[in-house]
Amino acid sequence: SCRKSYLKYRDKINANKRERGYSANYKARRKDAILPSTCKKKIASIWRKKCRLSDSTGIEYHVDHIIPLAIGGAHHQDNLRIITAEENLSKSKKYNPALGGVWADNDLAREAKRKLTKRNNLINTPNNKETTNG
Repeated sequence: SCRKSYLKYRDKINANKRERGYSANYKARRKDAILPSTCKKKIASIWRKKCRLSDSTGIEYHVDHIIPLAIGGAHHQDNLRIITAEENLSKSKKYNPALGGVWADNDLAREAKRKLTKRNNLINTPNNKETTNG
């Protein structure tokens, strides 16, 4: 079951988090990323769905922040999705704008959006467009 799987790996997960100072930083970012429209019941429902999916398929799934908290994503039900653990662990703090997501209302989000806008403007300038010879 999902609970058994969690308990089996909990100590290993927590040791890795402590080693990286992850837990305190993650909790602080998450607290700063909660919006007034965040619904804890909907978030809990997503987590329950993830557990049912893991239990029924035997594949480990994670609840993923579409826009990672590390770059300013919100801890909001519309910024969460269920993906395989393998996909989530390989994603790290990457963000794919095509997936949507919800930004937090904090300095980290504003800075990330500014950088994304600047990067997209550089990519879309005439000198940087890819050309093909035909």
